[in-house]
Amino acid sequence: MKILRKQLDAGRDLDSLREDVVVGNAGVRDALDMIEPWITPLQRDAEWQLQSNDDFMSNISRATMRQDTIASMELARVSVELTKAAKADSSSTKVIAVMTMIFLPGTFFAELFAIPSLSWDNQDVVGDKFWIYQEAFTIPFTLLIILLCLVARHHAT
Repeated sequence: MKILRKQLDAGRDLDSLREDVVVGNAGVRDALDMIEPWITPLQRDAEWQLQSNDDFMSNISRATMRQDTIASMELARVSVELTKAAKADSSSTKVIAVMTMIFLPGTFFAELFAIPSLSWDNQDVVGDKFWIYQEAFTIPFTLLIILLCLVARHHAT
């Protein structure tokens, strides 16, 4: 509106303009004077609508960020629970591994000495104190396995 009015006013100063251009400019100026009271409120209404839309989009953005924050907090809570469950599972696995280290050598030597093809039940092969042989193999191997496990764990950390 202001630009159009400036153009019309600039044409008013020129004496060399033809009469039909001056009359046309006057008609445009009259039309502009008639519609300007209508355009200004519409322009303000459009600016208000744009501001209202910006406010609405800001509210949507804040709501989305709030939901993202809530979801992130829930994810963190679930991650903590999962970590606790994994730690408990790891503890159970360690207990099973320790029990295996303690009992596996004894089980191995018990099975080895129970092989029927070796005739261990013969008095010539085995004396009254045969259980000492089994313990002489089982206890050192059990201690060796536990020691190796401790050394491997020490090197891992």
